[in-house]
Parts: sequence; C-alpha cells; structure tokens
Amino acid sequence: RFLILKGGITIASDRGVNGSQGGRIFQKSAGSRLFTVNGENVRLTGLRIEGPHKETTPVKGKTVALYCTHRYLEIDNCEIYGWSDAAIGIGMTNISPYKKTDSEEKTAESNDTQSGTGISDLEMKAGGYIHHNYFHHNQMEELGYGVVLSNGGIALIEANYFDYCRHAIAGTGSPGDGYEA
Repeated sequence: RFLILKGGITIASDRGVNGSQGGRIFQKSAGSRLFTVNGENVRLTGLRIEGPHKETTPVKGKTVALYCTHRYLEIDNCEIYGWSDAAIGIGMTNISPYKKTDSEEKTAESNDTQSGTGISDLEMKAGGYIHHNYFHHNQMEELGYGVVLSNGGIALIEANYFDYCRHAIAGTGSPGDGYEA
C-alpha cells in the first residue's frame, strides 16, 4: 500500500522555521513505497520523511520513499532517511527525444549543460528538481540510494547534503537517464 499524490499537490511543513524539525511522515513496514506521484506539479517541502530501514543489513521487502514518473516534481528542504532501496526514484520524465522546432533547438543549444547532453538546465529541472534536502541513512547493502534515475528519468539535483547513503545519486543506465548535480 502507498499514498498516491495527484498532480498539483503540495505537502508542506515548517522545517527550519524557528528551529522546527518539520512535520514527520513515516513508514514502519517494509515492502512498499510511501508515495507514488500520479501527476505533474507535485511538491514536498519542509518535511521529515522517515523509512523503516536505517541499517546496512539486507532486508526482505525493500522500501522507497517516493517514486515519480511525472514531470515537474519538486522536493526541497526535507530530511529523508531510512529507505532501504531509495529515498527518491524518478523515471520516464525525459521528453527530449521529441522533434524540436528551430527556435526550441536554438534555445536548447544556448542552455546546454557542459556535459554536452543536449538537455538544458530547464529541461533537467522539469524532470525533477531536488534541492536543499538532507538525505541520510539510506544505506542498505547493494542498494541504498539518495536519488536514483531510471527508465529515462532526468532531474536537476542541487545543494543537497548526503550522509550515510550507499550511493548518493545514481542512474540505472537506461536510455535517456540523466541528471545534473
């Protein structure tokens, strides 16, 4: 079982305001994800999102805090910890392969990242924008991702702090996967 976040939803709390830790959303059981994003323009901000696995020992029923296959996801100012598989998973958000008009092509060329991917910062951000978060204790053996991109997922990942994650950021190597960090 997981919570479905429909498009246009914002879940917010006051993490950091006057010393507040922010609202805590947690999952005690293994074997599922906490959130599945089912629409564009979803934002999580100022939250503590706690999973059931903070150790490195392999477990049955791996968990993911949030999985998204829709564009314009934003996660900021959150503390995300205790997820055996991944804190955040993003897939299928890269729409770059479509045929661009001449003006779109010129704009993309002027905004291309130094990596030469042909994907502008704005396009990366449109896939997912993950910034100013604290990821920790997502560290299960062989998994343990802070942010993972798969199946053509793209994201702009800025100003995050990763501690005790087996992999801070990773891509599965699927065609179209990409991130700028």
